[in-house]
Amino acid sequence: LDAFPWSSSGDGQTTVGRVRVLTDLCRAMRYMHEHVPAVVHGDLKPSNIMVLGRLEEGSSVSAKVLDLGLSRLMTTSSRSRGGTTAWRAPETFVHGNPVD
Repeated sequence: LDAFPWSSSGDGQTTVGRVRVLTDLCRAMRYMHEHVPAVVHGDLKPSNIMVLGRLEEGSSVSAKVLDLGLSRLMTTSSRSRGGTTAWRAPETFVHGNPVD
């Protein structure tokens, strides 16, 4: 969460709010990956996440995954393609090997 603009300390954010955001992101990824065939986002990074609400005590907050432009259905022959290099998983740089 440090890459988000609202990540600086001392601005009233709560651990509970941060956990809610991360939980929403995990649920979104699980939903996409459990689809048959699985859907891979392909470019998950802070600028592709929308946070709704405030991370302050007593406030409601949620997160949505945006920009599915590089997403694709995974098949047994799928290969990694594209994405923002700085945010790619290390295993996607192995050429010629399937990525799950």
